[in-house]
Amino acid sequence: MSRHKRWAHFNHAILNELPIIPVINKIDLKNANPEAVTAQLQSLFSVDPDEVIKISAKQGINIESVIAAIIKKVPPPPASRDKPLRALLFDSWHDKYRGVVTLVSILDGSLRVGEEIVSLKSGTMYQVRELGVISPSEISTGELFAGQVGYMVGNIRDTRETKIGDVFVHKEHVEELGAREKLGRQVIIPDPKPMVFAGNFSW
Repeated sequence: MSRHKRWAHFNHAILNELPIIPVINKIDLKNANPEAVTAQLQSLFSVDPDEVIKISAKQGINIESVIAAIIKKVPPPPASRDKPLRALLFDSWHDKYRGVVTLVSILDGSLRVGEEIVSLKSGTMYQVRELGVISPSEISTGELFAGQVGYMVGNIRDTRETKIGDVFVHKEHVEELGAREKLGRQVIIPDPKPMVFAGNFSW
């Protein structure tokens, strides 16, 4: 990544008041020079050298420090378990045995196996059959709470039914939350447009 792109990403994070966790990877390589890179981070971004975490993802060196820094510096999402359910769908795929598996972020409330939910985009009702987290393999939990991200399996048979940015709510709260008209304009992301990425290289 060029210096200009690094500056752009750093400034964007600062302007949005995002926590910065400086990490130097691949310290196991023969030509690695983490001390020089640390000096560059200090010079370019005014990063405190004592806060720089030096790791090797390949060999698992000092990975625990990164996890600890994320837990310490990244604030939890603004979510409430006492409010009605709002589950944001951000990915999905088809499993030949279980049907469509969706990834959801629980914005508010909680979700349990057996409950009936409604899509705010289509108005379609589904019954939750399986819930869990991915850590890194699927671990069934039977319940997800506000602030958690996990997977959900219901009676969804086609991925065309799942639109990224859709929000699921409990069927009894559809009118309370304003269904698609009131809540949808505030939370639901517009339908994503297909994009093509091309990387061109020349010698």
